[in-house]
Amino acid sequence: MWVPSSKSDDDLDYERKVWHIKPYPRKWDKDAMDPVRMVTVKPVTGPDEAPSCTNHSDLPAIVFSDRGYEDNYFHDFTDVLVPLFTATRRLQGEVIFLVTDLMIYRIAKYVRVYKNLTKYDLINFDCDEEIRCYKKVYIGLKSYDDFDIDPERTPERYTLLDFTKFMHTIYGLKRNVAEIPIQKTLGRKPRLLIVARGKTRRFMNLDDIVHSAEELGFEVVATEATDGLDRFSLVVNSCDAIMGVHGAGLSNMVFLPINAVFIQIVPWGNLVWVGDYFRRPVEKMKLKYLQYEITPEESTLIEQYPKNHTVFTDPASIQQKGWKALKKVFLVKQNVRLNIDRFRPTLQEALEYLNSGNL
Repeated sequence: MWVPSSKSDDDLDYERKVWHIKPYPRKWDKDAMDPVRMVTVKPVTGPDEAPSCTNHSDLPAIVFSDRGYEDNYFHDFTDVLVPLFTATRRLQGEVIFLVTDLMIYRIAKYVRVYKNLTKYDLINFDCDEEIRCYKKVYIGLKSYDDFDIDPERTPERYTLLDFTKFMHTIYGLKRNVAEIPIQKTLGRKPRLLIVARGKTRRFMNLDDIVHSAEELGFEVVATEATDGLDRFSLVVNSCDAIMGVHGAGLSNMVFLPINAVFIQIVPWGNLVWVGDYFRRPVEKMKLKYLQYEITPEESTLIEQYPKNHTVFTDPASIQQKGWKALKKVFLVKQNVRLNIDRFRPTLQEALEYLNSGNL
């Protein structure tokens, strides 16, 4: 990319500067940044130094990467969709998207989001042969925190609640607010969605969990989040509560109505801190947050390691070895078998909240 040289005498070295930018917001995360393509920005002192434009637009453009943790649903939101919303929503579609590391299947997955943030076709920045000229170009996205928006630092003072309202609108979701108390107001049982992971961190006694919830007074939907977003967003929006073991699938909270309940099951491994990745955004979305931390006896790790192993006696020491060690033991190798009697009060609290109207 070429940009005009500075006209200010305060920066006489500007003409010799070259910027190498990876247009992805997770700058502190080497694993995420490594696969992201570098964009080079060079200043020119005059029109003769830059190639002639073959395509000119008066619209602003934004260059961003679709890579990073490209197959993680949580990171799709926190590193691409939320930052893209805060950067471009105010432009009302009058913006061009230049996408590096573009993958068609990911664009197709979130096509509704892109189509509602720009009125124009996305451009594959990596293989585009046009010489495109714009009066203003933004390079890269900015994230203020995981799955969060800081209204003090964003145009139009957008909040995370604005983002969820946007997602509800573009997916045609009808329930923006859960009308509490559910039983009295709507004459039906509160509906609970159990995100049943299919691989790691699975519920080993899912049938027992469903039976217990139904016994208490929930209508239960238990499913893995595998349907396309057009369909699954409707399922989530029809529910009054969602529960699941910590993981990316819980990001479907964006489709819940305000006042719904979010129950996060924290796996064994001194992992209370991971709960904050969802607790913070959940509260800003005006959902009721509940957290349940399992015991070693509720983890399938008890079947793989002796009780005196550091996995149980000093899990923090495994975390100190780094993210890969933590992930291998506590996220990949672990499934969950909830103690129904111990977990029942959490379900009871959620049900009482939904049926009491005490917000």
